[in-house]
Amino acid sequence: MVDISVNLDAYTGPLDLLYQLIEKNEINIHDIPIAKLTDQYIKIVAGLPPDMESLSLFLVMAATLLEIKSKMLLPSKVVDDEDELDPREELVRRLLEYKKFKEISAVLSSKSEGAHTAIYKGMDQSVEALLTAPLPEINELLEDVSPNQLLSVFMDILSRKELKVDRIRSSFNSVRRDTFTIEEKISHLKALLKAKKRLSFHEFFEDGADKIEVVVTFLALLELIKQKEAAVKQSSSFGEIVVEMRL
Repeated sequence: MVDISVNLDAYTGPLDLLYQLIEKNEINIHDIPIAKLTDQYIKIVAGLPPDMESLSLFLVMAATLLEIKSKMLLPSKVVDDEDELDPREELVRRLLEYKKFKEISAVLSSKSEGAHTAIYKGMDQSVEALLTAPLPEINELLEDVSPNQLLSVFMDILSRKELKVDRIRSSFNSVRRDTFTIEEKISHLKALLKAKKRLSFHEFFEDGADKIEVVVTFLALLELIKQKEAAVKQSSSFGEIVVEMRL
């Protein structure tokens, strides 16, 4: 290893200094000559100003390097026929992690430098109006139905599904149905509403559906209401809740 000069203003901490030494000496980071690297690191740290704010961090790293160096000088031992861990392993892991973040930082820095030369298209007026529009009140979305009424009907449907479960047969392993996604259910509900225009709340929940499908269907229905693609109505106080396709 040859003597090299290190710019004291160019590194931000002990890992940065170690990384610079490894790069300038073209050292394989996975096979660090810890004795020589430690000697050079300590020589640089010894020249740091005593009033330096982060001096303690550099001294801690120096102590860590000396500990690793001493372990490397000891004769290797074999315990339970397994190879003894390399004392440098933790240091290598930290350096590799630091290298990764340093490279990411360099990429982000290069992008930010060129950002002032980029010209971005302004936001479309329709999108801007949608983003700045006030959120509708829950009562406005549900119209004639209160949130408690909708929740009550949903809980009633869930309880009916529970009563139909065969506790003995359900204890045996069986092939489960594919998991439904909210996006798939939204498409399915849209198709139903497009075909029939108007459906009772209960008609959205198939007899063979399990509890998970019922929950996903309910969430998909709420999303349709939120997007104002479906309207929930009730003709009387205790009448049936119906869902209609919005025109």
